[in-house]
Amino acid sequence: MNESLYEELIQGEGILVLERLDPRRFRVTGVPPSWAALLAVGGVKAGDVVDPAEVFAFLELFLREAKKVWESAEALSLTSDAWSETLANREELAFTATARKAGGRMLLMVRGLGVDYDERCKVLRKARELALAHERLLKETSEKETLLHCLVHDIAGPMMTVANCFQLLESEGSLSESGRGLVRLGGSATHRQQSTLREMLDLFAAELRALEQFSSDTATAPELLDCAHAVLKSLRHSFEMKGVTFELLLAPPEAANWKVVGQREKLERILYNLLDNALRQAPAATAVTLRIEDEGPSIRVSVVDQGSGAEPGVVSRLFGRFQQGTPAPGKTGLGLYFCRTMIKHWSGEIGYEPRSSSGTCFWFRLAKPVPAATP
Repeated sequence: MNESLYEELIQGEGILVLERLDPRRFRVTGVPPSWAALLAVGGVKAGDVVDPAEVFAFLELFLREAKKVWESAEALSLTSDAWSETLANREELAFTATARKAGGRMLLMVRGLGVDYDERCKVLRKARELALAHERLLKETSEKETLLHCLVHDIAGPMMTVANCFQLLESEGSLSESGRGLVRLGGSATHRQQSTLREMLDLFAAELRALEQFSSDTATAPELLDCAHAVLKSLRHSFEMKGVTFELLLAPPEAANWKVVGQREKLERILYNLLDNALRQAPAATAVTLRIEDEGPSIRVSVVDQGSGAEPGVVSRLFGRFQQGTPAPGKTGLGLYFCRTMIKHWSGEIGYEPRSSSGTCFWFRLAKPVPAATP
């Protein structure tokens, strides 16, 4: 390589090259970079003989280690940690030094790291700050979730008492028909609150430990149609009070087996959440449709209402925690999150589809179970 080109490259990289003459004296070779003239010692220029430890106090110890490189018969190199110097123009510049042998010459190359290095340091500092902030946020979130968990436990006991009271009131023979309807409505609302509390407890459990076992064996897998009948029966009074009807459609209607991979209690909770959500959105004198379709290796369930539908801005977040498609006082926004958590754990799919006319369609798909392998 042409010597002048070599020197130009070295200068452009901000490197000061010093050739070792003896243990304390080094000659400046080539054209020094611009920062060399601004060093606190008055600057250095080409041809100067200097003691690097006097120019850069940081190098006092490094030069002792570098001696091993220069006196070795092998082609070794050693690079120092970064350090900073304040220049004559009051700017602060970071440096590293590298000791090596080249063509029989013992060289010390001091590199000014410049703006790029400063920017990298700022990025690293910012990354550390964000990591600490994230750690604090996780700690705060954990503390708040623990508090919420305790509150849920404290509320669950009184809620059970209220549910039992409604059950006893419904058996009273002196109640009028309108009074009995109000008692049923109160009992239904209490059942919803209990379901919400169970959801919250289950979600805590799901995030703190592995989700409970579920069945993918034909012999023990839950029967989807049985679950649907049980849930629709529990919601019958709520549908009647709001003036909304429901219909159950099977495709094909003659199918005899509707078993799916999952766990019965959780599957009923999923159906309850979706049907309850549809009931809240459905206007009076309309219908909510539960459609169960056999798709061969899997079964698809759709819950369709004729309400106003989810707002476009929240569709992408519908299945997140504490999210709601439309304002609904008293709801936690955990129902759809619970549905997604369980369906995904069972290797199924769940989604939302806006309808072209009006209303919404929430759906999920679960695989059919297979017979357990015989030993």
